[in-house]
Amino acid sequence: MSERRRRCGAQVLREPPLTVRRRVARAAGRTWARLHYAQHVEPHLLSISRLRLPIRNLPSSFDGLRIVHLSDWHLHDDESIHRVQESIELANALEPDLVAITGDFIHDGHSKIETAGRLAAHIRASYGVVAVFGNHDWAVRSYWLRRYHASQPRRRRLRQSLRSALESYGVRVLQNEHFLLDRSRDVVAVVGLEDLWSHRCDVEAALKNLPPEIPRIILAHNPMTIEKLKSYRCDLLLAGHTHGGQIKLLQNRLLAFGRAVRHYRAGLYRANEGWLYVTTGVGCGSFRMRYGVPPEIAVITVYPGDPDRDPYVIHR
Repeated sequence: MSERRRRCGAQVLREPPLTVRRRVARAAGRTWARLHYAQHVEPHLLSISRLRLPIRNLPSSFDGLRIVHLSDWHLHDDESIHRVQESIELANALEPDLVAITGDFIHDGHSKIETAGRLAAHIRASYGVVAVFGNHDWAVRSYWLRRYHASQPRRRRLRQSLRSALESYGVRVLQNEHFLLDRSRDVVAVVGLEDLWSHRCDVEAALKNLPPEIPRIILAHNPMTIEKLKSYRCDLLLAGHTHGGQIKLLQNRLLAFGRAVRHYRAGLYRANEGWLYVTTGVGCGSFRMRYGVPPEIAVITVYPGDPDRDPYVIHR
């Protein structure tokens, strides 16, 4: 303030010092705003990740094959249904050749099984929709109790009902099995593995009678499945399960536990001379909020090339 203004009697308005009460009020306000954002805003901010990846010995007829990857619907209420509907609309707009869904259709119980099938019926793709089950589809929600839960008869009935519902609406469910995409007499294998926590993941059964020279696109819910594939050809493994950590705290720390999140949180990884892509998923798990980790749809375009030499492209 100039000397002239001071002589004219101008007053300077100063902010009063922050009292403990004001500090608490500010912290409470920021916390409430972040919780509201995490519960009602970010779970609906669907992002689209676009990747272009080279695949070794991919037939030229499959150059430009477009795969849309969805995961972790976690259907449990009307809000989750709305999120999945929005993701399906975006997926259809991408005009995919194949849609791959890597598990956790439902969150808990039988109530949303039919809903999952009806929603999947709206997906449009040239080669259709292929899916595998996640740990929630096996009703296994705890790593420590996975052996007990997976063996219960009512859990077996749950996944049987879910498979019947999905297949009745045109979804091809793979449980340790594969099929061949055929284009101009060329083929690419699509392989589906059971979830690791189910203790039914059988790589040998899934790849039985599949010649090693055929390129393979593998679906699995848990990205740690890559450790079971070390002695097998794996050109592209698509996985979910981690939700990208789902809640990112201060200093970029994640509110998440488990080896899958620590080793393969989200995004693209080189693995087994091929690729591993882990999506953050569409829905929310037990923590029904997202903060710093928005939901995602991934669209992956493949082309013939050498992963060791040829470039890959990621756009978000």
